[in-house]
Parts: sequence; C-alpha cells; structure tokens
Amino acid sequence: MKISTILLFLLLLSFSSQGQSVSRIDSLKTLLQNTKADTTQIQLLHQLSQQCILNGYFHLALQTNEKLIDISKKAKYTKGESFYYQNLSFFHQKNELGFYYHWKAIKILQKLELFSEAQRVWDGYRNYSSSQEYKKRAIDSLEQCLPSYTENKVISAEIYKVLTYLYIQRNQYDKAFNYQQQAFELYKKNNHHQGVVSSSLNAITILEKLNQPQKALEYSLQLVEIEKNIKNTDELGICFHLIGHFYYRVQNRYALSIEYFLKAVELVNNKDFVLQSLDLFNIGLLYRNQDYHTKATEYFIKAKEVIEKHPSECMIHMAEIYNALGFSLISENKLKEAFNYHLKANQIAEKDKDKLLLAQSLDGIGQIYLKQEKYKEALEYLFRSLKYSEDVNNQILNSYIYLYIAE
Repeated sequence: MKISTILLFLLLLSFSSQGQSVSRIDSLKTLLQNTKADTTQIQLLHQLSQQCILNGYFHLALQTNEKLIDISKKAKYTKGESFYYQNLSFFHQKNELGFYYHWKAIKILQKLELFSEAQRVWDGYRNYSSSQEYKKRAIDSLEQCLPSYTENKVISAEIYKVLTYLYIQRNQYDKAFNYQQQAFELYKKNNHHQGVVSSSLNAITILEKLNQPQKALEYSLQLVEIEKNIKNTDELGICFHLIGHFYYRVQNRYALSIEYFLKAVELVNNKDFVLQSLDLFNIGLLYRNQDYHTKATEYFIKAKEVIEKHPSECMIHMAEIYNALGFSLISENKLKEAFNYHLKANQIAEKDKDKLLLAQSLDGIGQIYLKQEKYKEALEYLFRSLKYSEDVNNQILNSYIYLYIAE
C-alpha cells in the first residue's frame, strides 16, 4: 500500500510541475495582452522566451524573441538587445555559438554601464534539460516551424544550427550533418563569421563520429584560412576563442587549443578585457590539466591582472581565477599564498551566494590544512565544501572531497 501511495504522489507531483510550467507561460501571455509596447512588454517577452525554451517549445521561443528585438529597435531600447542575445545563448546552449551570443549580451550591458546586471548574466549561463523526451519535443517544435521561415535566412540558420546540436546530442550523426551543412551555407551567405566557424566545428565532430577523417580534416584546414576572410580584429578574436574552446572542451587537443587562445589574446589585447582574461584563464587551466603548475600559475596571474583593473564588473570571474590560483599554488607547495587566494574567492562567493565557488574555495582551504596536518580544521572545511558541492550536484568535486576526507 505504501508503494502505491508514493507512486501516486510522484505522478501528481510530475503533473503539478508540468502544469506549473504551462501555467507560467499562459500567465505571461495574459500579461502581455494587457501591456503596452514599452520596456515592460520587452521584459515580459524576455521571460516568455526563456520559459518556452525551458519547456522545449523552441518555435514559440523564437517567435517571441523576434518580437522582442523588433519592439526593442523601434523603442531604441538597447537593453532589449541584450535580452535578445541572452535568449539566443540559451537557445544554442554551451556550444561555441551559444558562448558568442552570451558574450554579446554581456558586452551590451557593460557598454550601458549596467555592471551588476552583466554580472548576473555571467552567473546565469545554464543548460536546458538533457532528457530524451525534452530533446524530442524541442526537435519536433523546430522541424515543424521550419517551413514558416523559408524566407528568413537568418532565423533558418539558427534553427538548422540548434537542430545540428540536438541531433549530435542524440548520436544521430547523419541527420546532424544534414542540418549542419544547411546552417553552414546560410551563415556563409549571411557573413555570420562565428556561425560559419561554429558550424565547421560541428562538422569536424560529426565526420569523426561517422569515421570520415579526411572530410573532417578539410573543415579543420578551412579554419586555418579564416584569417584571410575576416578583417575585423574583434570578430577574428572571438572566432579564435571559439576554435580554442572547441579543441579544449570537445577534443582535448591542448596544444592546438593554447595556440588559438594565444591568438585571441593577442588580437583583442586590452580592447576586450573579458575575453582577454577568459582566454588567459583557459590557457592556465590547460597547463594545470597537464600538471605544468608553474606555467598555469603564470597565466592565472596574467588573467588576474587584467580582471583586477575592472573589479566591479566581473567579480565571479575574479573569484574563479583566485580559486584556480589557489589550487595551482597548493601544487607548488606555496600554501600561504594559496590560502590568501582561496580566502579572497570565498569572500566574493559568500557575498554573491555562489555555491559552486564556495565549495571550491572551502575545498582549497581544506586541502591546505590537510597538507599542514591540521586534520580537525581540514575536516571542518572539507565537510562544509561537500555541503555546497552536493547542493549544486557537482559529482566531480564531490568525489575529490570524499577522497580528501578519506585521507
């Protein structure tokens, strides 16, 4: 009897959650009907687009986002453009093009000197559901709406690109390649350099999975030629970042990744401190992953020096750098310096209530006490770290903390 009661409760909870999601969308639609075309309406459209993506209704999210940018341009409301790119980044996820739109949203807010909002966007980059049911709903909604956008090459390219990503996630590489080719051609016609680069990177992944290394190599060689096609150094800098990110996160080809990140740093120089610092930080991570801790520390310090010139604008990224520096310095046995950096990161994370950064900083302090054989203090900090790590369900960090506790 107990089992059936629990099952009934879970079923009711599931229906309740789905009902709440649909209810939220309906509520936003109702509010929009009674709101004039002003900044309030733009904010409601932003919320509606996010909710639609969250629930897999991608076609509605796209329609809503297009309406949002139209009204924003007519009202000359620049902040609305940031909302537009935030929605696109959520739409594309944490692949290369998703990062590009995320970066554009942050740059607009920084230009408007809305630094605290830019920080929230930095913190709020998230993934949608990874469930197969969700992906099927998202694919169905996009494939059904494709005929409506045959004349709109810009939106069609975005749809093809997201469909590519979703089919890669489902290991359906033939379908993914078909959509990748269509996205690539449209981005090329639209002179969307980041779209061309991101589609090329998708092609490399797909063709390697389809055991066609020669064709994959052709796309790799095309990427080498991008310097000839893009004259704007800012545009080229972000393209180099996307390629570096791909070789790092997707292919684990560290030497190539470092090469492209260094090219990006050289091009953006001090014109884009966010991208400059991020790529120096990424180079540091790549060296740390190979146990070159002195070299990692060198690049983390370079990233820190860039970001500390803009302390109010990227506090969370600063905390990430401080934690990374702390862990590298622990490996070099420079415990006093490491402690200071983890403490700085902890103070920022406490203020921002960022649980992952709190877990990392407390873990670092716990490791330092462990090396100093101060076991009581070590256990205190490691258990505190574990609490935050479990809250954000970071399995990798959890396993490391358990390992240190066992020691």
